[in-house]
Amino acid sequence: MTMGFGGNNPWLLFLLMGLLAVISAVIGVRIRKPSLAYAGRSASTRSGYLQCATATYEATKTSKPSAAGTEISARFLAAGGGYVSIPANVKNLGRDDFWSFVVPGKVSMISRDHLRVDFENGEYYIEDLNSTNGTRINGSSINDKGRCLLNDGDLIELAGILTITFKT
Repeated sequence: MTMGFGGNNPWLLFLLMGLLAVISAVIGVRIRKPSLAYAGRSASTRSGYLQCATATYEATKTSKPSAAGTEISARFLAAGGGYVSIPANVKNLGRDDFWSFVVPGKVSMISRDHLRVDFENGEYYIEDLNSTNGTRINGSSINDKGRCLLNDGDLIELAGILTITFKT
């Protein structure tokens, strides 16, 4: 019995699958499933959406440059200088997006689909997606309040464990 690349060898296939899994884990490849939008209630002031108070906090670190050919519309900045880019289209964010900013044992407090960011008529909106541990903007809870208008410099607290700053 010969074992080679040309025959039907289940062990070789098993070995190659394991090797691919290790490589993808090492380089950080993650496959995300698409999420459905959460349609919440709207408390209104402007355009039917809750307006958040403006924060005076400014980020002290310079953000990382974007990749060539990638236009980044806005970012969530973490205290250590890292950031999460927000494209100008609908985007759900959760623990997979923020895991590098949180102590490993606490990252599970952020829901898989924690919040949604929308860009509409030149403005960004944020909405808590029924997360388990909630979202606060500038100290005020936005749970069950529908979409909230984001202003440059707003402080967003996720699950009581991570505070990020919205920057345009």
